[in-house]
Amino acid sequence: MLPFENITKVIWQIESPFRPYRVLALLIGLLIVISRKPQQLKFFKNDLNLVWVYLFGLIPSMIAWSKGMLLAESFWLTSIQYFIVLWIFLLIKSLPFTIRNIYHCMDLFCFGVVINSIYMLYLFGFADMGRQSGWMDNPNFAAFACNVAFTYFFYQFYHAPASGFKKLAWLLAVFILFAGLLVTGSRSALISFALSILMILLYQFNWKQTLVKTGLIVIPLLLLSLIIDFNRLADAIPAWNRLVTLSGKEEARSTLWLKGLEAFKDSDFIGLGIEQFKNPKNYSRFVGQTENVSVANQAGLVLHNDYLTVLVEYGILAFVCFVSFYKTLFNKLYKNSLNNSNQYLFLICFINIALFSFFNSSFQSHSMWFMFIVFGFVAIFKDEN
Repeated sequence: MLPFENITKVIWQIESPFRPYRVLALLIGLLIVISRKPQQLKFFKNDLNLVWVYLFGLIPSMIAWSKGMLLAESFWLTSIQYFIVLWIFLLIKSLPFTIRNIYHCMDLFCFGVVINSIYMLYLFGFADMGRQSGWMDNPNFAAFACNVAFTYFFYQFYHAPASGFKKLAWLLAVFILFAGLLVTGSRSALISFALSILMILLYQFNWKQTLVKTGLIVIPLLLLSLIIDFNRLADAIPAWNRLVTLSGKEEARSTLWLKGLEAFKDSDFIGLGIEQFKNPKNYSRFVGQTENVSVANQAGLVLHNDYLTVLVEYGILAFVCFVSFYKTLFNKLYKNSLNNSNQYLFLICFINIALFSFFNSSFQSHSMWFMFIVFGFVAIFKDEN
């Protein structure tokens, strides 16, 4: 249900925190608790880093509350989301997963993202030529999911042995996901997208294989160019349009980052509190006076950087735990990929996500936590084929 996280609001206009994927996560966690004996529940040291991120984040939150500076609605909504993702994240590793199970889960998730991409393209073509998110919560989250699914299918298209039908299906998914990514309008997603392509092409590089498979991608595009005016279409594509129109202007993200660091310094390096940067009191004080009008006039934006979000809102101790979580995952995935080439795919996905985290606040995206679960399982697998 993750690629359709906002489906109840989009289709039935039901605005509720009890969305299908959250209810499923709570039920799955409950079933694990019921079905396993207490001694069978496993908790891994690196996973607990994300528990400490939240617990340390309570310190600046309590200080903000004592000063009457806590926006309670944002704090509690984020806290509930954090509990749900931690609940499933910590408990699910008590199940006996194998690498085959992980691939099945990725197949389902990425297939769902393809369906959401088709829906985004439909909306773009027939309803609204602006930024699209489909059934997902916002365009940046949709772009993140497209990036992950694109990397997953593109890697298999290039490197996995399979029948011609499967190769064709993966190639079709690649085209759909790329088009979906473009209509999300996410510029930063294009950076991690390009890095994924480069890493996949250079892995076990073979001239013959690269030329043949690149031809399978380029030839359909050339044929399409005979019936589609790509130059005219490019002007309407949100990702390209935003690159052109925002070129030469002060970047909103850099403004937010600088003001976020200023707010962190003003808090005596303690932090603002969970989800408190967009608190109108903080936002107007630190961002409202900036010369970047497009940012200053907003009701309240997030920092668009996972690392800075944790540092500025949760505090320095939480930031250390968060970076440690990423570093440990990278070390284990890198080591495993050296021993087992099948796991190189997950290393590419992780690097993609680590880069994406520099430009978006995806820390509250449940798709991001789904990938944390995947990486966590892969990291503890040894030499399983």
